[in-house]
Amino acid sequence: MYEKGYSLKDFLLSMLDEQENLFKTITGFKEEEKLTYQQKLSHFKSLHQPTINADTQEKGKALEELVTFLFNSTSIFKVLENIHTSTNEIDVIMTLNSRGNRLSVEGFLDDKFNIFLAECKNYKKTIGVTWVGKFWSLLNSSPAKLGIIFSYHGLSGKNWADGIGLTKKIYMSKERIEDKIYIIDFNIEDFEQIMKGDSILDIIDYKIKSLMLDVDDYKKFLSNHPSQE
Repeated sequence: MYEKGYSLKDFLLSMLDEQENLFKTITGFKEEEKLTYQQKLSHFKSLHQPTINADTQEKGKALEELVTFLFNSTSIFKVLENIHTSTNEIDVIMTLNSRGNRLSVEGFLDDKFNIFLAECKNYKKTIGVTWVGKFWSLLNSSPAKLGIIFSYHGLSGKNWADGIGLTKKIYMSKERIEDKIYIIDFNIEDFEQIMKGDSILDIIDYKIKSLMLDVDDYKKFLSNHPSQE
């Protein structure tokens, strides 16, 4: 049934590899999408150069367009922008579309991707504890357990201090794993990492694991990633 030296295990592993490659192809950039992303990222970065006098609205629009484009290009999300609830306005709500639901059932996606929230913060400096706390309050009153704060400079602090520290304290505040809330920082370094070959889904997944394991640099998970070989 199998060629010499090709075992049942090898055959089954090859099938799994094919399924994983299919998932990466579906959720990855097409060539024209990669070029468009590069252009949008370049524009977003240029607006933050000291020599460019861009206003807050222009920077904010560039960030929102970049985030929306990234998630639309995965082909597995419904992207809902500027959603008003009875008490709040949410920048972006992500839910899985029919393709995403099928991939989730197959085990390619973490359950936290079923529905999650995103906030785009266009500040001249890092995002502090006040906004992290407000975002936690928003997540705490929603069915979503994952929230991503997109910005240029990222969250303030490191380890257990300031904005970064508060995300860890929020995660640790719930005892049961199913109740825990994950607030993820996504900044210019992460946007640039996508240009190096990592997908936004991989980066978010690695950041979730980093939060769970209290690892400060998610790139440590990239050491054996195919894009780094």
